[in-house]
This record gives sequence, C-alpha cells and structure tokens, in this order.
Amino acid sequence: MAEEAKRTKSKMFTSREVDIIVDFMKENASTMRRSHASAGPGAAQKVNQLWLSLVTSVNTCGSGPRTLKQVKEKWRNIERMII
Repeated sequence: MAEEAKRTKSKMFTSREVDIIVDFMKENASTMRRSHASAGPGAAQKVNQLWLSLVTSVNTCGSGPRTLKQVKEKWRNIERMII
C-alpha cells in the first residue's frame, strides 16, 4: 500500500492577522463584491491584485506564510460571522 502524505494543520490566524483582514475588508469590501461585468474592463485583474496585496499584508506580520486559499477562506469565515 502506498504511503499517504501526512497533512499538517496550519496555525490558527493570530488576532493581528484577523485585524489586517478586517481592516482590509472595511476598505475594499465593495470592490471585492462587485460583479466583474458591472465593474468595467480589468475588474478581475484589479480584484486579483487586491487579493495578492492582502496576502502580502497578512504575511508581513510574521506569523508564518499564508496562502491565497487560506486568506480567502478566512475572509469568507469572517463574513459569515458578521452577517
């Protein structure tokens, strides 16, 4: 039987990382939610750049590297808690 790769659990988001995401949400939520069709040309690229800047901001606080997927999931979880 082939060995299964062990999946390591990532660290929980620190309060500083969550604060960075929440502050970013306050500033950019409307842009991130806007439909690509109604936002004009280059909207998808702008949103992707915003996501990458958020990941960079979260990673600069030094709690360990976070992937885009992890940050997006945390964003969705925070949105669910707010609503």
